[in-house]
Amino acid sequence: METDIEVAASVRLPDRFDLVFEKATMHSPHEYQKRIACGERDELSHDAWMREGNACNSLLIDVPTGFGKTSAVVVAWLWNRAMKHGNDWPRRLVYCLPMRSLAEQTVANAKQWIKRLGLSKNVSIHLLMGGEASGEWDTMVELDVILVGTQEMLISRALNRGYGMSPYRWPMHFGLLNNDCLWIMDEVQLMGPGLWTSAQLDWMRNERFTSLKPCQTWWMSATINRSFLDTSDRKKARLHKPKYVRLQAQDETHELFQARRPCDLWKPPRKTKGRKGKESVSDKQMEFTRELAGAVIAEHVSGSLSLVVCNTVAIAQQIFQRITATISNIDAGTSEVILLTSRFRASDRKKNQDKLLDFELRRKRTFKDKNISVPGLICVCTQVIEAGVDISARRLWSEIAPWSSTVQRLGRLNRDGCLNEDAKGFFWESPIKSDQSNQFIGPYEAKAMKLGRELIKELVNVYESDRMCSAKQAIVRLSTNERTKTKLENALIAAPGLYPRAIDIHGLFSTEPDVFGGFTDVSPFIRSQDKNADVTVFWRDWESNNRSLCQGTLNGPPFSVDEGCAVPISKLSEFLKGKGAWIWNDKLETWEPANEIRPGMLVLLRRFDGGYSREFGWTGNEVDKLDAQLPPGQPYERFTNDAFCESGAWVALGDHLNDTQQEAERIVQVLNLDDQVGSAIICASSEHDIGKSLTAWQKELPQPFPKSGEFWAKAPFQFAICSFGREAVPKIEAILRAKSIKFCVAEPWNQKMQGGQTRFSWHVGSRLSRDTLEEIRSLSWVKRAWNVPFSPGFRHEAASAMALWHRYYKNQKSDFPALSIYLCAAHHGKVRTVLRSRNAAEEDVAGSSKTATSLPWKDMRLDFACAVDGASGYFTDDGQEFVFSAPGWTGLVSDLLGSWESNISLGTSGAVPAGEPLGLGPFALAYLETLVRCADERASKTPSTGTELV
Repeated sequence: METDIEVAASVRLPDRFDLVFEKATMHSPHEYQKRIACGERDELSHDAWMREGNACNSLLIDVPTGFGKTSAVVVAWLWNRAMKHGNDWPRRLVYCLPMRSLAEQTVANAKQWIKRLGLSKNVSIHLLMGGEASGEWDTMVELDVILVGTQEMLISRALNRGYGMSPYRWPMHFGLLNNDCLWIMDEVQLMGPGLWTSAQLDWMRNERFTSLKPCQTWWMSATINRSFLDTSDRKKARLHKPKYVRLQAQDETHELFQARRPCDLWKPPRKTKGRKGKESVSDKQMEFTRELAGAVIAEHVSGSLSLVVCNTVAIAQQIFQRITATISNIDAGTSEVILLTSRFRASDRKKNQDKLLDFELRRKRTFKDKNISVPGLICVCTQVIEAGVDISARRLWSEIAPWSSTVQRLGRLNRDGCLNEDAKGFFWESPIKSDQSNQFIGPYEAKAMKLGRELIKELVNVYESDRMCSAKQAIVRLSTNERTKTKLENALIAAPGLYPRAIDIHGLFSTEPDVFGGFTDVSPFIRSQDKNADVTVFWRDWESNNRSLCQGTLNGPPFSVDEGCAVPISKLSEFLKGKGAWIWNDKLETWEPANEIRPGMLVLLRRFDGGYSREFGWTGNEVDKLDAQLPPGQPYERFTNDAFCESGAWVALGDHLNDTQQEAERIVQVLNLDDQVGSAIICASSEHDIGKSLTAWQKELPQPFPKSGEFWAKAPFQFAICSFGREAVPKIEAILRAKSIKFCVAEPWNQKMQGGQTRFSWHVGSRLSRDTLEEIRSLSWVKRAWNVPFSPGFRHEAASAMALWHRYYKNQKSDFPALSIYLCAAHHGKVRTVLRSRNAAEEDVAGSSKTATSLPWKDMRLDFACAVDGASGYFTDDGQEFVFSAPGWTGLVSDLLGSWESNISLGTSGAVPAGEPLGLGPFALAYLETLVRCADERASKTPSTGTELV
């Protein structure tokens, strides 16, 4: 029996793919799974074929539900990349899914396969579900990594506008997800515009803006059509279409093809003539859900799963409420009812999802042990159940939907073929049409619904003539009629979606806010431009009469993914009438009232205003309130903060520069980068922090220094309290000792504050956790306790770049390429495509005062002229001629980035001379700046030398 103990990495693994697959998944592979991992057989013997690796090329995988597409692609990558060390296979497997509920199960399965193969020390796996709690995968640039996430989280990052994360880390994820990756687009029929965007990104990575490291895409579904690959750019480029992978005759002998899924149409019983008068819409809906709930309960079999799939959250909530109220009286203790939609907070949704997966696990065990009894389960859900969830229902109740969704839902009915004698499905249609424009019925286009309705009726007719036919046979019979066959083909064509062009991706490279303080909205490229587009909301507590949230009041923790709830913009707008909502203003570094809410935003609400129930999820009802919540905090790192300069120890600037250079050399060697870009990365890494030598930066470090006359790059963390007296100080220091937190007293230690309070400060070896802060705040006399951020008020990396600029353009020393100047500036993601002032008088560059003419580090001159628009120079005395002296910052970035047009020559501004790296494109340039950031962050985390606190 499996245990939680990892399989030893030294265990000798089989050298044949079929044996490796069986060890990982506990069953033999299908033929198509072998072909994905090993390629075509050709003239090789079976044994030789099973030992051969396979080139990694883009694929279309068209395989019915239940045939293990997830295990096929994950184990194929593990086999070729992690076990056979195939250098042509990308280091990162990026598994993109349309819904949150699928991502967690995919991670759980992949972890189990990795553990069984003894690869836990070689391959890490990370879940991207919003927020930044996804591990440190973005610094593991040369390691084998699996990333699993939703299309919102992953595609937004691939477009340099990552949802739910700090804008300052956008370029890292943009560079990494467009280089050295194998993208798996799973269940593409649910992706909408995200599917077309994936096709465009694939074209750009391989044709228009070539990635520095190869990046391929596999598209998977049980209902796939290649029309989405016919974007105008792909057709113009005559890009080779990916190879199809389908089941072959050997696969179709599998017992899964014998699974029966007979289905009927369900309508509520006709009402006898009763009272006169017209029924209201709400009365009709209530009566309908009452009848449907009764039918679901009547058909439900104890010990089995009944699945009720609705098109909208509102209907699912109504049916769930009806079933719960009824079943508690007639089936108490023998069956449970759960609700599963996308409108739950992550932590609440996971509880219900775990119940569903736990039921399926116990159900499977009953086939091996008949003594195991399984309580019944009724799951009312929305589209979150359509794909990737490995469950097998005895009864399926599905609202009529487009055909692709219908096929996926039917795949949850008798999925494993073990209920052939008793499985049954019912299709029903709500009497209420939710869109008066007649363009949409619920979340679906009316045309797609009409076609789906017609095909469902024809499928029901097939089962009326033969209840014993298998699901495969039923589809074959539908296809025998030419008219129906055409409908089937049309139903699988991807609906047209908005997709990014080359000019869009080129423009998205810049991550500086626009003149209005906002960023380009990429949501139309990810989800449909309709009223159902989502924002993420979360609730916090603060004084209800304090509607402003200035920086001084933000003493709560940052946003956590577990507290976020996805809500359609239209529903949120209805809810907010007469209420407040707040969004983060990155420039002012505070929460401000939201004047406009756009898809993908993070929105703060007051708990007092309600709108959420743990049982039903988002309701928009003000009487539904969460329990007490923490106060607001800042969601992301501030522009003026230097969080990575705090390391728990004192590290000298020279030592840190050496450490970072050595990390960069290691990364360049492992990634086998060419000499030009490799030398640019190493040079930038060796000089990236020289701007810290400025007096204005050094004096903001916590005092006292461990040694005078030294420039410091890293310093301890700071912690402070406000108190009316020092009585709490001994207790606080006892708490720090009990938690093994190293500390020493700061200087000045006690500062008098307004109102008779005193601030006491300590240097600490680690940032204090939320629990530790709460414990300290609970002490008598302590009025406030917080981690003090290091905020020197200007960007040291801009100063570093201006020093290199002077050395390169004014001194005419070309011992490093111009690319190094940009990489040096961009190593925190805060200074990239523009050098702008932080004050209205424009007396600074990124906060660096123009009064500083040189760096104390090696007496290097600073050149502020590079920050002007255009080029730097001077006019002659008569004012008739401008003498060019050096290009401007925009010229440097323009030359390095290149044009969005394919026919524009390189180096148009003259900032970068021929023979140096230029015209790199957005994917490659972002990737290179990411490598410098990784070298810096890793050197910061594990310094070779340092003076620790005692």
